[in-house]
Order: sequence, then C-alpha cells, then structure tokens
Amino acid sequence: MARSVRGYEFVEHTADLGVRAWAPSLAEAFAEAARGMVDYILDDAGTVTLHDFRVVEIKAGSAERALVEFLDELNFLILTEGFIFREVRVKRFDPEAGVVEAEAWGEFLDEERHGHVHEIKAITFHDLVVTRDPPEVYVIFDI
Repeated sequence: MARSVRGYEFVEHTADLGVRAWAPSLAEAFAEAARGMVDYILDDAGTVTLHDFRVVEIKAGSAERALVEFLDELNFLILTEGFIFREVRVKRFDPEAGVVEAEAWGEFLDEERHGHVHEIKAITFHDLVVTRDPPEVYVIFDI
C-alpha cells in the first residue's frame, strides 16, 4: 500500500509512544507530528472545533530542538489551559535557526464531548530524527 503525501503513524516503543510524521515540507511534517500527538491525547480529536487559536513561537537554534520545544509548548497548552487543538498552521519556519511560528486551532477541552485525555508527560530527545529529504520527523513521547 502506498503511503499518503502527508500523515503520521504511531510506532510502539517500550513504555513510550513514537510518532513518525511526513509531509511535502518539513514545516508540514512538524504540523503532522502535532496532529499525531493530539490524536493520541484524545479519544476522538475529530470532535474538536476550530473555534479559537493560540500562537506558538519557538526559537531553538536547530530543527531538532525546535521540534521538541514546539510539541512541548503545544502539550503545555493542553495541560495548563485545557486548550485542545485539531489543526496547526505553520506561519513561519526556519529549520536552520530552529524557528517555528504557528497557530494551533481548536477550543477548550470538554471531556464529555472530546472523551478521555491521555496524558503525555514529556516530549523526548531520545531517538529523535528530523530529515529534510524526505521531509520527515520521528519523536518519542514519554507517556
């Protein structure tokens, strides 16, 4: 079966969870990794409406560090504000400088509608991979 142009897949990793994401550009692969993260966190991410957004700005010095900090910031929004997102729109991306500016579109968590929340404790650097050709990322979530 041929792989789609963009997407993600979960990869089993001992007691943690790996996510491999790909897209036509590295910026879009970052967004796909975020989508995979939310699809793990919620029972049904399709119930999230694009009602509001939060701006996420990362300046990390490298693409690898930017990916971890980007996903960590999105996870922080979920854990501290209860803001759950379904779509990420990357507005500015410079992988060499580790710059990501994006909008995370969603709404505040409603467990009755969105389902149970599966917590991600941390985004790790363990086995982290960011490739430009093809645009793909692999990251492990500490669950």
